[in-house]
Amino acid sequence: GVAKTLSLSAAFYFLGINISPYVISANFFDSRIGGTEGRIDTDYKYDEINPKEVKEGPDENPFEGITLLVHRNGEVDPCGAQKADPLAAIRSSMDHIDAPSSEFDKYDFDSVMTRALASSILSSDSCGPARGSAKNGIPELLNFCDMGEDHTPVLLDHENLVPLVDSHGDYYFPCHFHTREGVRIASIGELADLARKIKEGTCSPEQMSDSGTCASSSNELHIYAVPAGRLFIFAPKYVGEIFDLPHVKVSSGLPVSLKVISITPRVFDVINFFDRDESSRIVEKALKETSETHRMKRSSTGASGYNVNNQRTSENGFDTHGKEAQKVKRRCLDVLGFDHYEESMTDGLQVL
Repeated sequence: GVAKTLSLSAAFYFLGINISPYVISANFFDSRIGGTEGRIDTDYKYDEINPKEVKEGPDENPFEGITLLVHRNGEVDPCGAQKADPLAAIRSSMDHIDAPSSEFDKYDFDSVMTRALASSILSSDSCGPARGSAKNGIPELLNFCDMGEDHTPVLLDHENLVPLVDSHGDYYFPCHFHTREGVRIASIGELADLARKIKEGTCSPEQMSDSGTCASSSNELHIYAVPAGRLFIFAPKYVGEIFDLPHVKVSSGLPVSLKVISITPRVFDVINFFDRDESSRIVEKALKETSETHRMKRSSTGASGYNVNNQRTSENGFDTHGKEAQKVKRRCLDVLGFDHYEESMTDGLQVL
């Protein structure tokens, strides 16, 4: 019979996001910020970092001996290095957050971390936008994190963003921050844990040379800043480079990784993404599907309607909500750097 193989469309999830025609509405700031009833209250001050976020004993600073390096999203080389203690900068950057310690969430962390980097940790001329001019006297990072109304797509969590205010009283949306492998850093505690792991002596992937040896013995913590409204992009250095993704789980238990097969355009071989048993179950479900829109039938062409072209002779079906399909779709978003699942950002699995 005709072999039927599973085709995953994860790479296309980015398309609708990155070319979104939607931008920030003109009255957004009026409804999102203001007074003691909004998320911004400049009179509120924290006495200390939420102890649930940073388990700092009296003699421990998790960032002591660590060099924090910041990359722009998708860039191999750092755009800035720390010039001040990250912990002290974070402590002094929390006074604009109007949220109880127990409710300090990832959006609050993004705002605090962006402010700490822009105001203290980095030089003011570090990590600006690759194109365009920045405002005089404003830290470059703020202009990178908030690219303005015409260049900031509105994602599903846009209303949750916590803006910060600069010295001129202007509001900016913050960046969100990821590891090299795409894991979102969602709290101060997670950032501190990354620093502690670096101090355990493991050579970070950024320090690894093309030959596989550690090119530097310094304790470097690399984080990747992603502008508001944008999605994480991997930053490959060379063909053959491996991105291990231990946070991505598969039924077989085998380790998932990306192998770089092209730098421009970015192309990866996804290793151990799914196994034959999962593939067989998805194909089996597709063969039993009776829905006219999802069952196996002659492949169509065109963007609307069912149009058969004699140049396309394949058959295909779709699985959008099956048990196995849901697991694979969630795994797709894990690989792509999402920290939560959004059904509206996915497509069905295509069985061809």
